Amino acid sequence: MEAPALCRHILITSFVLLTAQTQGFYTDQDHDAVLPEVFPDRLQFFEFESVSVRCEGVSGSSTQTVWKKLKTSCFSEACNSSAPSCTVNPAFERDSGEYWCGTGEGGQRGAVNISVTAGLVILDIPATPAAEGSNLTLRCIDKTSELVHITDFYKDGVYHKIGYKSHMTLQNISKSDEGRYKCSISGKGESPESWLAVVKPQTGPDEEAPHLRGQTKTVILLRVSLTAVLLLLIGVILIRKHKNTPTMLSCCQRGADTNNFEAFKFSYA
Repeated sequence: MEAPALCRHILITSFVLLTAQTQGFYTDQDHDAVLPEVFPDRLQFFEFESVSVRCEGVSGSSTQTVWKKLKTSCFSEACNSSAPSCTVNPAFERDSGEYWCGTGEGGQRGAVNISVTAGLVILDIPATPAAEGSNLTLRCIDKTSELVHITDFYKDGVYHKIGYKSHMTLQNISKSDEGRYKCSISGKGESPESWLAVVKPQTGPDEEAPHLRGQTKTVILLRVSLTAVLLLLIGVILIRKHKNTPTMLSCCQRGADTNNFEAFKFSYA
């Protein structure tokens, strides 16, 4: 393969390699959406309660802030532009909406939907996704009383189960348990509806932690970048070498022509 063609091949290969790895890097980042932490860990609140949404301490969110899109608004806005956390105290119904970790209005993946109600009933459903194979108890809370109530639970708008002690337990959770839940107490009313997310559990120490995944991605991207730079340098060296080669050949050719001319003159002398 001639030098120009080889150089073009090296340049194209390095460009394709770098582009593919970079696209894969950002695709993985998008796939690993950062889920904010909610304190207390539930999705429903009574008015005048305090609720905090935090991005600090969440893997990959050291420079992110809490964004929100309230149900009463058509626009997204930063909950607190100066810190990676947001505390609403006291909370009102108008504070209901989606909250997520991000650096701008884009990237609304991994949002949690928080409901604040002026009613008397809420469902104690966690903001943290439930792990497959685990057990989870959903409690129906009456704002005016701590007494135990007979409670009706609903999933995706359909009657699901009755709880004789104000709660219902989901055992050996699977993906089929994922959905929207609410509860109702006779004479008190019903709670808002919230989404229960179900995820695969970490399998053990061999499971790569999120921060290690981030480090691995950084190392891979660095290696690919260095490889691309090295290939580019090799291409530049080959190009320069090829440019110098014709000059050297022409000098040698002129020297050979001069010797032949001298030999011709000598033969006729």
